[in-house]
Amino acid sequence: MMNKEDFFYDATVALCAKPEYAFAREPVLRRMADGSLISTALSGGPGEPHEDNFVLSVRSEDEGKTWSKPEILFRHGERAVWVTEIFTEGVRPMMFVHTYHTPSFYREIHSYISYGSEDGKKWEMPRNIPNGLGNFSVRQGIVLSNNTWLFPVYWQAVEEGWDWIEAPAKAPDYVTMKWPTRCGVIISEDQGKSFSIYGDLRADYPLWENNVCELPDRSLLMLMRAEFSGVLYRSMSYDMGKTWSIPEPTEIPNPNSKISLCRIRNKIVLALNPAPPASKTVFSARKNLSLWVSDDGLNWNKQIPVAKPEKALFYPHLLPQDDKEMLYLMCEDGEVHYFVKIPYEAFL
Repeated sequence: MMNKEDFFYDATVALCAKPEYAFAREPVLRRMADGSLISTALSGGPGEPHEDNFVLSVRSEDEGKTWSKPEILFRHGERAVWVTEIFTEGVRPMMFVHTYHTPSFYREIHSYISYGSEDGKKWEMPRNIPNGLGNFSVRQGIVLSNNTWLFPVYWQAVEEGWDWIEAPAKAPDYVTMKWPTRCGVIISEDQGKSFSIYGDLRADYPLWENNVCELPDRSLLMLMRAEFSGVLYRSMSYDMGKTWSIPEPTEIPNPNSKISLCRIRNKIVLALNPAPPASKTVFSARKNLSLWVSDDGLNWNKQIPVAKPEKALFYPHLLPQDDKEMLYLMCEDGEVHYFVKIPYEAFL
């Protein structure tokens, strides 16, 4: 377990997998209407993906100083389960819950929505996304200036090996151009009653774990993990997400890892691991957890380290708190999830 001294800002342990669980991955952090904070995690089974994967949740009633014991929130009898987004801009909070068939890795994702109580203490059985949409991973949602809801999504296409039993893959070999991941968005213009999907962004590398942010000029910036390319890829939309430019490489380094992107006032804030490129997907390469700040989504003029550069801390998730002038960040190391408070004055 990392020491608090490994972080340059106030940090606490939100979840520790061991000894009860073998691992804990991908924290997603949100505030509920009663002021509490909740975070979800992928866990269960010996590793990921596995049919015993389930969703854990933890809760804080004191702004992240202490956290509840992890509880199993969603579990399926035959399929792996994971939560990738908690959206709180509607009448009720929503979790995007996904199941997947382990032998196919992520080629057979089923996507659902679970609605929660205002305090996030109770969550309904997951139901299908309206309009029959699914088979993708839903990422961090935003409300656009035209009041529509936009969620980045990605999915794994099948170009070869339709029968995955005849053409088996082993982690991490499932991230391949035989089954390339591609990016798009789903948009709701009626506060979640219906959704439409837009975009089919492709490159010479698998594109996934995409984030979108609205820039001050109302254009939309999408940044994507581009596996094995060594950098993030970028696409722009000038019609509120309906069409997107051809993805192009940026100069932002990425060691095959997730990012988090948000807008705070007129600044674009990116949480990332700007570490040297990795030839394969390994936790140890995901170092130098940092915040990068930009005015235009092109030039990242300010770069602030969050933790000691030699520490492998990754999969950040951002939650701006304008009323507190504070940016909340969750990250993990594969077993422990950390909650970090970063004052706005540190990067704005």
